[in-house]
Amino acid sequence: MALTYREENQIGYVIFDHDDSKVNLLSSEVLKQLDKILDDLAHRTSLHAIVFKSAKKDVFIAGADIQEIQKIVDPKDGQEKAKAGQDVLNKIEDLKVPTIAVIDGVALGGGCELALACLYRVATFNEKVRIGLPEVQLGFIPGFGGTYRLPRIVGLMEGLKLILSARPIDSTRALRMKLFDKLFPQVNLDQFVKEYVKDIVDGKIKKYRYPKPKNKGPMDYVMNSSIGHRVIFRKSRESVLKETKGFYPAPMKAIDVVSQNFYLDRKRGLEIESRGFGELAVTAISKNLVHVFYLSEKYRKLSLEGAEQIKPQPINHAAVLGAGVMGGGIAQAFSNKDIFTRLKDINLDAVAKGFQAAGKIYSSKELPGKFDRM
Repeated sequence: MALTYREENQIGYVIFDHDDSKVNLLSSEVLKQLDKILDDLAHRTSLHAIVFKSAKKDVFIAGADIQEIQKIVDPKDGQEKAKAGQDVLNKIEDLKVPTIAVIDGVALGGGCELALACLYRVATFNEKVRIGLPEVQLGFIPGFGGTYRLPRIVGLMEGLKLILSARPIDSTRALRMKLFDKLFPQVNLDQFVKEYVKDIVDGKIKKYRYPKPKNKGPMDYVMNSSIGHRVIFRKSRESVLKETKGFYPAPMKAIDVVSQNFYLDRKRGLEIESRGFGELAVTAISKNLVHVFYLSEKYRKLSLEGAEQIKPQPINHAAVLGAGVMGGGIAQAFSNKDIFTRLKDINLDAVAKGFQAAGKIYSSKELPGKFDRM
């Protein structure tokens, strides 16, 4: 069993712990198990709150089962699979008691979307905590409600940034943008959670699922208006086209989906999301990106037998063959680690562009708040 359920002092605990695996995944089988548990919980009038947590070290839920997504060849099948996941997570959102996701590790893709369906999300100071929606990196869009819930929780601009960047964020940043409600130490986490849940049950802590944006000044008022939304969507499209040159459809589809479902009720909004997911999941681009993902995971973990005790030697000199913007960026990364780096190219203009690219990075680091060692 990938899921267990227990009760303590009228608090329900749904615990993810996938058998024979280092991570938890929201596979179709796990969703079926969760669906049954939620149907039972919907009729439990004695419960005061429900907590969703993981028994895995440094992992909440790593996402949906990518192998299942890779097997989708019909857009309608993809849409139906997305809708099945949406229906289960909707049951979490529709529970009559407060729901709390406790995150002490990675919460990516479907794991993030499950947390978004909960009313409260708490996490730890664990440096392994990462939350986000990396789907566009695999050629499709979030399909379990991420495009609908995330922009409503953290705001349209921040929500789009997280979806389009496909990069997860740590617990501190997630707290700042109101994606997390509270951070706790890992030590005595269960006790901290119990006290937090008690405060929720006692009415000491209250929140709206989708809070109205606060306008602290004229600029906020404009950006939170329909005019501001149009500017955000337009700038997002321009940025994506500049980065992808139109070769990757998933980010543009994500913008289109959010631009439509942001103004719709949940049923219609999620229908647009599931249809967009189905359309992208079957594309050759998505299949190839998933294949690249598996290859990178395979070779990232590759090791030579008997080489476990070998320590890497320090690098003092490096050479980058092929300059230009990319070569310059690589050379800058080396030099930033105090490694003497030679940049070479058969084209002197490319060498010049390389130096300009490296210089631009160094210049940006001198700006207040921009310094971040690579």
